[in-house]
Amino acid sequence: MADAFRFLIDEVTLRDAASGGAEQASQAFADLVVTVESVRPHPVGKLSTIWEELVGPSRLYEWLFDPALGVDREVALAFQVVLGRTPDWDSAWDGPDLSLMPVLPDGAAAGASMAAAGHQNRAGHATACLSPEKGRSGVLALTYADGSSVDVHFIANVSDVLAFFRSVPAIEGLDEEAYFENARFAFPGIIFVREGTHFGSFDEAYGTVREKVTRHLAVLNDHAREILGTADPASVKQARFGAHGIDASGESGNTKRHTAAMKQRDVVINGKTITCDWHTKIRRHIDRIYFNATSLDRVVVAVFNRHLD
Repeated sequence: MADAFRFLIDEVTLRDAASGGAEQASQAFADLVVTVESVRPHPVGKLSTIWEELVGPSRLYEWLFDPALGVDREVALAFQVVLGRTPDWDSAWDGPDLSLMPVLPDGAAAGASMAAAGHQNRAGHATACLSPEKGRSGVLALTYADGSSVDVHFIANVSDVLAFFRSVPAIEGLDEEAYFENARFAFPGIIFVREGTHFGSFDEAYGTVREKVTRHLAVLNDHAREILGTADPASVKQARFGAHGIDASGESGNTKRHTAAMKQRDVVINGKTITCDWHTKIRRHIDRIYFNATSLDRVVVAVFNRHLD
């Protein structure tokens, strides 16, 4: 069943990226090897007929097994291994008829793996397509004959992987426990102190605050260490967070002078006390994420709260 897979190798994007001759094919195959390996151990599937895909003048299996076609032999071998250890997602497909293909934004028909990923996302199982680096990347909307559409993530680099996992909670309607299990992949640069990070501590309900929290955590994961690791004044750091779409600030002088209040922001990690003296503001006057981005090699997110003292 396709819902056993988180990622599907996109045979159409592979074909398009590799169709310019041996050098271009070698690069596309090498890129895809890296892409596939970057998302393991998450389950990856391929279309059973991918070997027969026409890539330029030759079938994929010919490019990979016939040295006369000029594909770099180390790359060809590596891609053979990747495809050989990747199961066929369509061997037990029990979803909708894939002959009714959606179309891409440019009007081109989606391939079977794209269509399957789209159907899976519509059914609430987040599924992305894997692409060579110079192929499709980011989020594309697939449109169906009835006018409906669905977003599908195309994975060609690390940023695409993060963006995809950040979309999983909304697609699958994850509860809080599952949200934090997925957070390991969506925010690998963050250490969560689970004793203090509970969505129930916010004023806003989980169902509506979840996407806002995801947006804030994405900025912390991607930019907080860079922003707070400079000697810039606090006002400049706040402006830089603002440029990424969130409101964040350090604690005021009054709060820092309040010993009991600052202890609420302290956590101990591996015997070291970390003070989370910056926070993001989900709403102007309420709901905060307290964090530290300078004491360890990752951002520490210690507290979700309406507002600490």
